[in-house]
Amino acid sequence: MANRRIAKRYASALLSLAGEKRVAMDTAAALELVVEALEREPEFMSLLKHPFIAGGEKERLLNEAFTGKVPSLLMDFLALLLEKKRISELATISQVFGELAREQAGVVRARVCSVVPLAEASREKLTKALAVKLKKDVEIVQEQDPRLLGGATMEVGGTLFDGSIKGQLEQLLEKLADN
Repeated sequence: MANRRIAKRYASALLSLAGEKRVAMDTAAALELVVEALEREPEFMSLLKHPFIAGGEKERLLNEAFTGKVPSLLMDFLALLLEKKRISELATISQVFGELAREQAGVVRARVCSVVPLAEASREKLTKALAVKLKKDVEIVQEQDPRLLGGATMEVGGTLFDGSIKGQLEQLLEKLADN
């Protein structure tokens, strides 16, 4: 809980700056890329968190890795997180920032999970249908899970819609158990 509160404070500050420059959504995308890169290289993140490595050295490492690849606003923000010893909160800050930026832009994120990737035509049709229903722009994030057996699940705004075969089998088992 405390981490989310801290993350929201930093995310709100970044949103304020990015909003002034009208680059909130671009900043959210760049921040997600930084988090993904650091998750792929856990040793790098360990270096950034290490208490015996000087702040200037950590900043140099970040500059080598990301300068020219992400906006300068984000580089300054990462340097601030290093200075305040909050770099370990980066993933949560990114998540909260993305939520705030999408909310500000009137965009809702829908997570669709299926056994196989959605065909582009199906993805576009789903995006349009949700946009009409929700009266907002929709961003589809697709995940794959072979445990679903077939069908798909979708989460929109905290509500889960389960159209998977696995979900249908679980419902059938519950009904049988009740009888």
